[in-house]
Amino acid sequence: MGEKQPNEQLTAWFVRSGWSKGELARQVNKRARQIGASHVSTDTSRVRRWLDGESPREPIPKILSDLFSERFGSVVNIEDLGLRPRCSSPPAAGWISRGAARRPCSCSPTTPAAT
Repeated sequence: MGEKQPNEQLTAWFVRSGWSKGELARQVNKRARQIGASHVSTDTSRVRRWLDGESPREPIPKILSDLFSERFGSVVNIEDLGLRPRCSSPPAAGWISRGAARRPCSCSPTTPAAT
């Protein structure tokens, strides 16, 4: 139990892009430098871990969304990549909706806000 599941959504976008793991890592690092996130240093091993189900830290989900959006000429949301959205603006304070199920966001209180 508790094992990570491969991120099939991210994998599908990655395969469709035609990028290698190294190319995606280079693109992420380049974009991180452009936005002033000099602490980001991605390599092929990290890309493989994302594809295997590891959740990247901010600002990587936004960077990936931007890169895939530019690659395909249409908006590719963070959620489309099978990644969690930023918790700064969840649909209802502290909760993320996934279809019919609602679950708490990992970076907010575990109880829903009173409505």
